[in-house]
Amino acid sequence: MLDPRTGELLHSWSDITPMEGLPAKVVREKLEEIVKIHSLKPKRMREVAPPPTNDNEEEAALAAAIAASLDEAGGGSQPAAKRAKGGSADPIGLEEDDKKPASQDDKKDWGQKYSQEPEETAAGTAGSTKMRLCLPDHTVVARRFMLADKVQKIHDYVRYKVKETHTQEYELALSYPAKILENPDETVVDANLKGAQVMVSLVPLED
Repeated sequence: MLDPRTGELLHSWSDITPMEGLPAKVVREKLEEIVKIHSLKPKRMREVAPPPTNDNEEEAALAAAIAASLDEAGGGSQPAAKRAKGGSADPIGLEEDDKKPASQDDKKDWGQKYSQEPEETAAGTAGSTKMRLCLPDHTVVARRFMLADKVQKIHDYVRYKVKETHTQEYELALSYPAKILENPDETVVDANLKGAQVMVSLVPLED
């Protein structure tokens, strides 16, 4: 006997004569016995989590996926420069005029300089793009920049958002294709950052 809904085999007979050779009363009794054992009531379907319904849920899901990916790769806390260059870090803590890491003396006023959130480009602005910044704590922030903006504007926001950059060197890198953003004077479009995902990594402090 087959389940009419799923085609699953519910019961079979191997030691009796074919059903068509039995009296109708016997057939009915056997069928009633089977129905008592195998209920045909609708089975409860497994609940499936609904897809994200807003940007916050989407960002949280993406952050969790990125964190899991980093953990699997064994490089969640290692700066992208070390992964991309075989262990040779090239930290970025840049001033606009100088491509050398900012010294502690240069950073002493960062707490005040980057205490307020930079103004964000409004959604729908022509010539703008939405980027995702993956921060050191594995959170993901969606941020909109103009394509003509310099990469320095991304640094400005990171220095506001991640206070650890005031005392530690850090770097910005494209997650795919792997690329360190070394030139703060390069424009967003020239750096191929339209709709990109940018990793923000703190360079470990030396012992």
